[in-house]
Amino acid sequence: GYYTIAAPGYWNGMARLAAGRYAFLLGLLALNQLGWSRVAAVGAIAVFPLLIGARLLTGVSPVPTRTLSFLVLDVVVASLLFSIRGTAVTAAANVAFIVVLGILRPELGPDTVAGFAAISLVVAGLLITGIRHRARIEGERQGQLRASEARKGAVFETALDCILTIDRQGRLVEFNSAAERTFGLHRGEAIGKEMAELLVPPDQRDAHRAGLRRYLAEGTARLLGKRIEVTALRADGTEFPCELAIVASGQGDDLVFTANLRDLTERKQAEARQAELEEQLRESQKMQAIGQLAGGVAHDFNNTLQAIGGYLTFALEEARHRAPDLASDLEEAEKATHRAAGLTRQLLAFSRRQVLDLQVVSLNDVIAGFLAIVRRAINERINFRFHPGLELPSVRVDQGQLQQVVLNLCLNARDAMPGGGELTLETELVTVSAEFAAAHPWARPGTFVALVVVDSGAGMTLEVQSRMFEPFFSTKGAERGTGLGLSVVYGIIEQHQGFIRVDSAPGSGTSFRIYLPVAGVPDSTPAGDTSVAPVGGSETILIAEDADAIRDVIGRALRSAGYRVLAAQNGEDALRLFARSPGAIDLVVLDAVMPRRGGREAFTAMRALRPDLPALFVSGYSADTIDPSWLASVGAELLMKPVTPAELLRRIRRILDATKATTR
Repeated sequence: GYYTIAAPGYWNGMARLAAGRYAFLLGLLALNQLGWSRVAAVGAIAVFPLLIGARLLTGVSPVPTRTLSFLVLDVVVASLLFSIRGTAVTAAANVAFIVVLGILRPELGPDTVAGFAAISLVVAGLLITGIRHRARIEGERQGQLRASEARKGAVFETALDCILTIDRQGRLVEFNSAAERTFGLHRGEAIGKEMAELLVPPDQRDAHRAGLRRYLAEGTARLLGKRIEVTALRADGTEFPCELAIVASGQGDDLVFTANLRDLTERKQAEARQAELEEQLRESQKMQAIGQLAGGVAHDFNNTLQAIGGYLTFALEEARHRAPDLASDLEEAEKATHRAAGLTRQLLAFSRRQVLDLQVVSLNDVIAGFLAIVRRAINERINFRFHPGLELPSVRVDQGQLQQVVLNLCLNARDAMPGGGELTLETELVTVSAEFAAAHPWARPGTFVALVVVDSGAGMTLEVQSRMFEPFFSTKGAERGTGLGLSVVYGIIEQHQGFIRVDSAPGSGTSFRIYLPVAGVPDSTPAGDTSVAPVGGSETILIAEDADAIRDVIGRALRSAGYRVLAAQNGEDALRLFARSPGAIDLVVLDAVMPRRGGREAFTAMRALRPDLPALFVSGYSADTIDPSWLASVGAELLMKPVTPAELLRRIRRILDATKATTR
């Protein structure tokens, strides 16, 4: 536009000159805003001489007072193009140029020169202030943005869950530290790789890719915005369950998908463990309920057997003198009664309500003394071995009950190996930690001597294992047993404060591990002799029994042996009879459970009247009625029903003789 100065119409030429100059400056500004700052700078330097020439031409024009207004526009453009420094330099150059024009053109006058110089400086100052304010706001915004990005990065890196981002092609573009730990991949190994190939199990990759293509084509997806459970793939090739939530952000080429993934392995294991514990609890509650039922049945059955056995004894004694043929039949009936009594003892053993004769012994010695019986009971084709542990501490057990446990387990092992096999007994010292006991409800923490019975038989299925301790459950058939063997084992070990662990599988044999608590030094006192013939006496004995038949049987047995008998139907009647003459009664025989004062309550009241009174309790079961420690503290004894008249007489005579010996 510079050649237009000579064209006709001065102002037309000046306008074109100004328009061309500022069009050029605006072009430089546009290049700068587009990010082509280097191109703008090169253009400004190349055309700078022309800009100076144009300024000079406008300055020497016939009407410089109007053309000086272009200088103010130069400052504005400089502020947009060159920011603070360019604005200040342009303002200073304008002031210098105005001063020079004032010297060269005196007709402008000092006021005009000073006014335009002031305007240029004021405009520059305002623009610089605005630029600084804008720069401060922009700086604060950039700082907030950086802080936000830093927080986002911190959350991204410290998140407990995996955070993954993929682009439109399904390639990983973000992979946080949790993802590195979970998948076993370094970030550098994952970024840029296709997620389907790297983290998705092979059988699910096609579905993953199809879902991505469908979303890109239709904008629809079944998984976005939902929490779902899927299976993921680790770097070592193992698959694991996880919870997944996916969101999409951005558009077009900037579209990305961010997934929040949580490893569910520990939670699934905890849920499985919880389900296992709940199942074990249900089994324990079931066994407890069955035990209570069995104990109740045994108690009532024992009372019935007590009466039947007693009357059979009386009838048999009479028949032996008057009807020998009838005596033979009665003997068979008496044997059946004894077998029924054995059955109730097994039920009591399962329900943990039998009376134990506990002694501190060596487990090795108990088993070694019983090996001959075990060898005779099992098949000769079974290779039987016993490996005793060395220097084991003693245990407190009922030797007879423990031998029954060993025999039952060995007989079960024999039946599991009809064609022969291996049967091994071992003993060892085991310490059960509190952590192990907490994870296995069937265990208890402490130090135990373990008895291990291992066979190479057919093994058991999980279904059989879940019911093996139930009474009357058997896989052998009714003709080969009652199904009480393992239930008796369970009850005896539970009553000894121990526990059992069973490991078995079909075709892999069975291992029973029985844990018995460690005790102190072995007892040296031998068990009492029960083979002594019953002896009668002339002492006065008070009996209290609510069952009429049992009270009659006991009374007849005592009277036939020469004793004087006082009989009561319940504890309150017994206490009333005793209170009439406390010193005249030599012994009280009390049923443990009676209406209107039980045996223990009645005896406590009697002891208040006579502190040295001896007592014998009889009961169908004991654990829920009389505490053995209380019996020991008061010096009383307990006899379990059903009891034969001979055994009853023997026990009464022993107590009376012991009482006389202590009073001499």
